[in-house]
Amino acid sequence: MAKNPLKLAQSSALAMNDDIGELFAAVGSQAHPRGYVSTAYRNARRAMKSALVEANPQQAAREVFAGLRSNIRGGTLETFGIAQELGLDEAARQLAFYDIISTPTTTQAEREAANAALDAIIAKVNAQEAQVNALLMLNADPVQILGDEDRAGALREADIATAVTVWLASLLWDAFNRWVSGNSNGVQFGKQVVAALDGRTTDCCLRAHGQIQPLDGLFHLTGTPRFADYLDWSPFHYRCRTSIALYMPEFDDGLTSLMQDGAALILAEREAGGTGDRSPANGYG
Repeated sequence: MAKNPLKLAQSSALAMNDDIGELFAAVGSQAHPRGYVSTAYRNARRAMKSALVEANPQQAAREVFAGLRSNIRGGTLETFGIAQELGLDEAARQLAFYDIISTPTTTQAEREAANAALDAIIAKVNAQEAQVNALLMLNADPVQILGDEDRAGALREADIATAVTVWLASLLWDAFNRWVSGNSNGVQFGKQVVAALDGRTTDCCLRAHGQIQPLDGLFHLTGTPRFADYLDWSPFHYRCRTSIALYMPEFDDGLTSLMQDGAALILAEREAGGTGDRSPANGYG
């Protein structure tokens, strides 16, 4: 018996949740301190501590930021490229489940999108530099720049890492959408939200899990947190791993009901004081 292409697409989208999570780990966070943003900021804070006692701290601080910018620029552009390749590969894979064979390639539009997103990240680093420069001119306490155990200073990685993860997911699904839209051979696909049903999935994504819209339509988001009530593609919130499956109703065979019932069960468990965790995560509860 031939395998159900929708179930294959949903399973592939579920695996993409893990791939996106690995990309986020490569960026860095408290849980993943070896990510490139975390490492760059850890080194920058160490260098800034020395810069603040130099004869000309403002010049020394500029040199610290020059190195930080270089590290963030190189790591971000590389990771953006990986995200776009993942999106293209996922698009080709899901199309192939529906017997549409294609060989994805990165387009000039995608390269320009990645560069524009990189500019947005570097602008945030530059804003931190401006803040540090102003603090130096006011002879502020170094803790306002470097932070301490209780508070973040102006030289903080969280703002940058969080922004990078949003752009990573956005570029990934933009590449997916571009390839599907240009290579669907006239098939009118829908798109379906596929979250990983586990203890880390947000209320927003649990409530969206299984939702179907036309490829050019908007998902209606009702849970929290969310960027907006209506969005066309993931990410739906900061550090959102939720993925998208290509949908055709003739292959549903009750799969969407299973997905929504699974998400509803986790929501009910949480309302009762539980975690709703599943190991390993799955798409059907």
